[in-house]
Amino acid sequence: MYLFICNLFIVDIVITSVTVPKLLHMLFSGNHFVSFLQCYTQFYCFVTVGVAEEILLFIMAYDRYVAICLPLHYHRILSRRNCILITIGMWTAVFLNSLVFVISALYMSSCHSNLIHQFF
Repeated sequence: MYLFICNLFIVDIVITSVTVPKLLHMLFSGNHFVSFLQCYTQFYCFVTVGVAEEILLFIMAYDRYVAICLPLHYHRILSRRNCILITIGMWTAVFLNSLVFVISALYMSSCHSNLIHQFF
């Protein structure tokens, strides 16, 4: 359980670190334009941590389900090895899923502009 809580803590820190620095840069510099590279990088990071948070909450709910409904089998079902494999599998799936979203967004029309007038 603590492994999943630590991962959720990291995700919560990263999710605010994805958009806030660019917002602060825009507020202090007055430059309200975002290049496509910055936009797609921010989109990739945001989708990654957003999906990771959802999957982590699901895994933590399953962890509590096993702890309450199958208490005698808890250590067999969610052993240290299984928790590490679940965590590695979750991060791998999240990175690949986000890559699919960004690649599909790259093929969309952008109205022939190379600047985006938003920070998020």
